[in-house]
Amino acid sequence: MDEDPDGDLFVFEGSSTMMGTWTQPEAIELLEEALNHASHLKPLWERIRVKEEGGRSLIGLPISSKVTDDTCDNHARHLWSLLNVLGLPLVPSPMALQRFDVDEDDLRPLIYVNVPAGKRKT
Repeated sequence: MDEDPDGDLFVFEGSSTMMGTWTQPEAIELLEEALNHASHLKPLWERIRVKEEGGRSLIGLPISSKVTDDTCDNHARHLWSLLNVLGLPLVPSPMALQRFDVDEDDLRPLIYVNVPAGKRKT
C-alpha cells in the first residue's frame, strides 16, 4: 500500500482491502444459508466477499480504493452489525475485525438462491 501526505492509504492495482476476519470454513456455509431468509437485506450483504485458504476462510467487506481509519471503522461496524443480524456473530465487537489486503482474484461473492418473495419456503 502507498500512503499520500494526508495519511490516506491507497490499494495496489489488482488487490482489495477488506475489513473482516479469518474463521472456520463452516462459517461461510452458515452465512450462505442465512441469506435465504434475509433477501430484504440483500443490498447490505451482496458486497461481502469470502476467500478460502489453507483450511480457513476469510469473510470480509471490501473497502473502496481510498482507505482511511474512518472508512475502516465504518465498514467494520457495518459488517459486524450485519453478521449479527444474520445470526453469525463471528467476533465480539467491530474492533475485533481486521484490515486485510488480498488479491481480488482470490475473492468470491456469497452463493445464494434467489427465491422470489411469494415462493419462500416456510
